Amino acid sequence: MADAHPLVVDLFCGAGGFALGFHAAGCRILAAVDADAQTARSFRRNFHLLQPDHPPRVLGDEEDGDLNRPELDLDSLIGAGRPDIVIGGPPCQAFSRMGRAKLNSLSDEGFRGDPRNVLYRRFLAAVERWQHGAVVMETVTGMLSVGGVNYADVV
Repeated sequence: MADAHPLVVDLFCGAGGFALGFHAAGCRILAAVDADAQTARSFRRNFHLLQPDHPPRVLGDEEDGDLNRPELDLDSLIGAGRPDIVIGGPPCQAFSRMGRAKLNSLSDEGFRGDPRNVLYRRFLAAVERWQHGAVVMETVTGMLSVGGVNYADVV
């Protein structure tokens, strides 16, 4: 029998606040990924308590949870399931106005040299691959204007 709850995959999941809202709305979290081991551990613990019969698969550390690694197989993350909804918050420090100012003060390359500013592409690759029903991506208003480019339009 099919799962009556919409299935959600959370990319760049952090500790799970975004997924918690979807869970509260009646969704089942299928899987989650984050490069930060601490936050992924919190996500795993909380959602194993919230969904004891269907705990999500959680990848979380600099090796397993790094969505920038081309060898990370997105299909292995979801197993036999297929998400109805893909959610996530790709890192936005490089897009935020304060983040850009700090990056520019620390490096000659500033924003352009920050590898986090292209991680939204991995999010979009998953969105395209899974052909789901809905997408929710969190970002910052600074994405509207970076060096004359509206990255929100690009996305």
